Order: sequence, then structure tokens, then C-alpha cells
Amino acid sequence: MNPNLKVIDLTKNNLIDAIDKNTYWQNERILMPKSKALWLLGNNRIEPDDYCAFLCLENNNMISYLLIIPDIINLKDGSQKKMNWLFDWWIAENYQGTIVSSYVFNHAIKKLNKNVLMESNAENSETFLSKQFNTIHIKTRYTIFFRLESSVLTNKFSFIKYFKFIIDLLNSTLVKLLNTINFNKTKKSLTPDIHYEYMNEIDNETWTFIEPRCKNDFTLKTKAFINWHIDNSQYTQTPIAKRFYFKYATTGFSDNIHAYTFKIIKDKQIIGFISYLFNMIEFNVKYFLSKDDTHYEHCVDALIEHCLKHKATYIITDDTKLGSAINKKYITLFTYKKEKKSRVHKTIDTALNDVVLTDRDGRFY
Repeated sequence: MNPNLKVIDLTKNNLIDAIDKNTYWQNERILMPKSKALWLLGNNRIEPDDYCAFLCLENNNMISYLLIIPDIINLKDGSQKKMNWLFDWWIAENYQGTIVSSYVFNHAIKKLNKNVLMESNAENSETFLSKQFNTIHIKTRYTIFFRLESSVLTNKFSFIKYFKFIIDLLNSTLVKLLNTINFNKTKKSLTPDIHYEYMNEIDNETWTFIEPRCKNDFTLKTKAFINWHIDNSQYTQTPIAKRFYFKYATTGFSDNIHAYTFKIIKDKQIIGFISYLFNMIEFNVKYFLSKDDTHYEHCVDALIEHCLKHKATYIITDDTKLGSAINKKYITLFTYKKEKKSRVHKTIDTALNDVVLTDRDGRFY
């Protein structure tokens, strides 16, 4: 290893000290948004000596890091086990293809005693990960487009940049018409007796609705955990983004980013609970719970009503039932599907075969 490189292990206590001293928020490349770091500390599943990050610095400049979230999983025998999610793994572009990222990764795995879970849909790391991890569940990530976005298309097809004016024209004509039709569909279904109650954290009544619908989740859900999970304070608005020079990998800063949580009420009864993150053009579903199949379509309509209100370009969900329901009822431009694997380190002796992870397990945005 280059003698100018050093790997730093951050426990919860170390992170508290780093925030107080502004240690990793002075250079252009930062560990994570400070709001995200403070949010991590609010997770009551992180003990003072638990690791929450591993970083690699070159002459005090960040070139690689892994972010860790300790969590509790439900085992088949009814007991629980504390494990660590590896939820963000970043390497600087000029160090890609070197041993730095794998060195930091293996260092972290060793420090965590290989007690590690992760989710990944990165095909380019499949060979590397399959040597150390077993796949315990596979789900499909749905990215459902309601609008055309030139920046998204250009990343996939570079020649699109020459036809941006056509995309703008289509968005203002055809796409606008299609989404007007979609919006009218929500209005027909969402009768006047349906209303929404928005919240920043869930109350006892909402938790009573959520608890039985999450009792079989892979990760243990409690009222405190969900309130932490959906907490909007982890995101920082940057209204004048051009003067905000920090660079980071994990979601946290944007000139239009906000988490929204609400319950759907009909005849004074809760029929649904939804939490999502809207970030610029992205509508990312975090929780989607329906009272039962009878009310499922109403909940889908409520979700789409919010998506169209935001004029979001696309919806992201790992819920196959939800993704299929949206495509069945609404006019979408196209849906991109990608396989997403949940993995556990091969040395873990806990029986984790035949487990099912929901869309809300292991996702930290």
C-alpha cells in the first residue's frame, strides 16, 4: 500500500468526535452529508463502540469509504441477531481498478468479524462478492418512468444529447397528455371520503396499523426504528447548489430533497401507510403498506397522485406487487428492471436460507 494512504476505523464515539471537530467536512470530498452522519447516530441499534464507517485517506483527502449500519434481524426460531449492513461503498474515480477499494472492503469485513449483510445490484462486482458472500434473497428493482429525462437517457445513450429538444417537446406535449390521463385516473378512484394525514414521525395509532404488517420482516421493525428510518432530518436542502462545492456518494444533499410520510384514511379508518423520498426527479418508495387487498388499489392511486403532483420522472420500488400494479393501471413510458441480491458473509453460521426480504429491509436512503 502507498505509505501516503491510511485507513481509519470510525466507531459511533469516533464519529461523534469527528462531527464536533468538523474533521471530515473540510475538504471538497466529504464522508457523507453531516445531516446523514447525525441521523446515523440517532439509530438506537448502534452502540458506542460499533463501527459505522471505514475510510481511506491519501494526504488527508478522501479516496474511499464504506458506511455501515448495525441492525437487528429476525431469525426463524423467533430470536433476533445483531448484524451489520454495508450500505455504501465508494472509491474515487482515479483509484478505480486499483487494490484500494478491495483493501478497504476486506479490512472492514475483518473488523466487523465478517458479521455482514449487504444488498447489491452492481454486476461489475459480482465475481468479487460471490467469493465471500452467499446470496440469501433475490428481488427485482423497478424503475418506472412517467417522464423523459435527457440526463438519465444520455448516461445510457450518449447520442441522445443531440436530441434534447425533441425530449423537451415530447415532455410538454405527449408525456403531459399521458400524465393528465393518469392523474384523472387517480381522481376517479380517490373519492371524497379518502384523505391523507401527513406526519414527521409515526404515532401510536399508526404504529398499531404498521406493526402486524411488518412482524415477519427480515429486519426487526419497532416504532422507534421506523421513526428513525423515515426521519427527514437526514437530508439537507441546498437552494443555491452551484455555491455548495462538497462532493459525496450517499444520498443527502439536494436543492429539492424531502421525505414524505402519510397515512391514508377512509371512513375514519387507516387503510394505508406510505413513506417516500422525493429527490429532484426521483420518487423512491420506502414504505408501502395497505390494510388489505380490498384497499390496495386505493393505496396505489394515492402513491401515484403524489408522484404526479411532484412531476417526478420515475418511481423506484423493490416491491414486485406494487411495480406490477402501477404498470397494470397506469400509462408508463417504460419500466427498467434489475436483479438485486441480498447477501450474507459465508462464515455466518446462522441459518439464513429461504429468507424473504421486503422492499423496506436493508434500504437506507
